[in-house]
Parts: sequence; structure tokens; C-alpha cells
Amino acid sequence: MLQRVGEITTDHAGTIATSSALEPNSTFIVCVDEAPPAAGAMPSRHAIVDWIDQCVLGDLRTVIAGIDAFHRTSATTRPLGGCNFLLAAGCCMALEYFGQVYG
Repeated sequence: MLQRVGEITTDHAGTIATSSALEPNSTFIVCVDEAPPAAGAMPSRHAIVDWIDQCVLGDLRTVIAGIDAFHRTSATTRPLGGCNFLLAAGCCMALEYFGQVYG
């Protein structure tokens, strides 16, 4: 469930349309539960495969590219991690996502 955030403002007497027990001249944030909008159908199976490749697997490729770029340009003598945990966590999240999609 999504929550949409809106605002209400009280008048000089501290009232709004449904309540009179609020602080005068105050603004309150209101969260309203709202069903998420439908994503809509993908136009084809090829479009689904492209989306998965670009979004899910593309993020993993970005992590790998960042690791490679760091090792090419790093002049530090202090040993840093190779981003192994982040890459493994990304792989696990991608597998979980694929399990939800295809399960």
C-alpha cells in the first residue's frame, strides 16, 4: 500500500472542516493509504526481457564497472574491499526479484 502525503492547515481558531481540537495556525501532514497505480501490460515478451536486462542486470553491470574503475584509478596504498559484498547482495536481490517474477 502506498501512502500519499498531503497537508492541512488550521485557521486562526485552530479548526479544520472535521475537527476543532487542533493547535491554532498550525500545519499538519496527513498520510492517506492509496492503492498503487497499475503498471500496465508490457507490449511483448521481448520488452520484458529488455527491461530486466537494462534495469536489474544493468545495475549489477554498473557495480562491476565501478569496481573496475576504482581499481584502474586508485592510487591509495590502504587496501580497500573489492565491493564483493555489494556485488553479492545485488546478485541475491536480483535472484529474489526473478523468483517473484517467475514464481
